[in-house]
Amino acid sequence: MDSVLLQNRKKEILYEFGLVFTAFLWGSTFPIGKIALNYYSPMFFTMSKYLLGGIILGIFLNKRILTITKKQLLGGIVCGTIFYFAYLIEIIGLQYTAPSKQSFLAALYVIMVPFLYWIIYKKKPDIYNFLAAILTLVGIYLLTVNGPGGFNKGDMITILSSFLYALHIAVIGRLVKEMDPIILTFLQTFVAGIIGLVISLAMEPFPSEFPMIGILSILYMTIFGTIIAYGLQIVCQKYISEMKTSIMLCLESVFGTLLSVVFLHDSFTKIMSLGCVVIFIGILTSETKLNFLKLEKLH
Repeated sequence: MDSVLLQNRKKEILYEFGLVFTAFLWGSTFPIGKIALNYYSPMFFTMSKYLLGGIILGIFLNKRILTITKKQLLGGIVCGTIFYFAYLIEIIGLQYTAPSKQSFLAALYVIMVPFLYWIIYKKKPDIYNFLAAILTLVGIYLLTVNGPGGFNKGDMITILSSFLYALHIAVIGRLVKEMDPIILTFLQTFVAGIIGLVISLAMEPFPSEFPMIGILSILYMTIFGTIIAYGLQIVCQKYISEMKTSIMLCLESVFGTLLSVVFLHDSFTKIMSLGCVVIFIGILTSETKLNFLKLEKLH
């Protein structure tokens, strides 16, 4: 029995590591996305990475595409629609705020997930979720008001995007228990790409130039930020609870901030750092219920 438990724990650790690696990949997309926006519009950039990602995944699935049911297709359409607008809104926000600030604001979906579960699945948040929400609001104030440009429209747009990501996690948590994770990854990515293609063609001219750094940015975002990252998220989330998933994925804020400061030389004041710490404490409070403090007292 002990060996079975140990085996299960090893598998769980592997899936947890997969989620942390996903967070790192997502964190790296903040500075890369900022670079890409120097060459392409948010709509073209979002459409390109999802459509290309969907095509690559479709080639990988090959004949398995023919086994997709109407129910799976409907789930993919719902996820893909949320998926597209969540990222489009986030990348629009990135035009008006610093990547280091956005990486922490984008992680607010972790706080929102319990409240969405309250609304959708009638699971009321506990006192720790409410405390986390208060801490997070204080952290946002310190991070944004004292950051470059104060609290700007880019920050507000990013918070809206975070809400959509929280909704995405809640929906994925339900669908992944009924669907093949790879098929769900393909469907949501391809649907997001098709939606992006229609909107992009209808609302803006096609880019006239394709500089190499812009192409490399899109390829990185497609392969690492979309196919590998979201594929890992869905595969690992099948075996890890939604709440535990969100706490690990929120590490993207830490990775995103560090990478933006190192590679893009984002300014980061002591007050902004304090804001990040407060937000992170809020996230830990929400997801761990401060159980690690209780364990220390027992010892």
